[in-house]
Amino acid sequence: MGPFLVLISMTVFANDFKLNKDTGKVIPSYAGEVKIAKGDVQVRNQEGLNPIEQGARLKVHDVVVTQEKSFAKILMVDDSVFTIGPNSEVKIEKFDYSDKTDRKMLINFVKGQMKGLIKNKAKEGDLNLKTNLAVMGIRGTEFLMNHHKKEKVEISEFAVTEGNVEVTDEKKNTFPLIPPEKVVIVKNLSSGEAAREERKLTLEEISAFKDEEAFMNYYDLSSVDKDSPFYQLVKKVFETDREIKEVPKAEGEGQKPQGSWRDNLDKLNEKLKEYNN
Repeated sequence: MGPFLVLISMTVFANDFKLNKDTGKVIPSYAGEVKIAKGDVQVRNQEGLNPIEQGARLKVHDVVVTQEKSFAKILMVDDSVFTIGPNSEVKIEKFDYSDKTDRKMLINFVKGQMKGLIKNKAKEGDLNLKTNLAVMGIRGTEFLMNHHKKEKVEISEFAVTEGNVEVTDEKKNTFPLIPPEKVVIVKNLSSGEAAREERKLTLEEISAFKDEEAFMNYYDLSSVDKDSPFYQLVKKVFETDREIKEVPKAEGEGQKPQGSWRDNLDKLNEKLKEYNN
């Protein structure tokens, strides 16, 4: 090997690896590698927003951005796998790595759809994924996540198909998820009120994990149980965001009936579908 090639090899090595002074071992200086980039996939960092391709390496503070009909699969250096769906943003906020069973990670799931497989178990509290509404602590598991918002409504979904996780909401309430189970958290962005609903995963949602390009569907708000606190929050969201107002009629003409909460709920679902498409 000539001196020029040796110099290039040493430069690549210096950029991608570093010495762990505590263990004396050489470890990766990057957090993960893009294994699949299908469609329009970009990375946002100090250099701006740029296209990203298979083989590219991601570092702490990098944000992976996917557009419509696009997805990316990321292999982290601890062998964890994250698959990011269309119209999504995922930021690597923290990744302190010593070895595959000793690492600390925080992933900020800004929006969209994502699923993951954590192959090597971690210590409690070391691996976390967060949205605006909650944090999911994981050890070794298969999970699915969705997060989206439209006008006055923000929704986070956390699901687990294997292994146990804990979800902690904004008020520091912590609750476990036992597979196959999901929790949906909805927040009214105007009032700040939030509620949650826990339910079992459907067979369709479970099968989404097996298909590389399939993700958990966004939550269908029209299926809300009317006896749950969730129903009361969703109803209130619609009552404070009605497009159809009750207008008094002239005497003798009666009044135009106001849209029911169910009608308004259907309208929001239509809006969310438009937003997600």
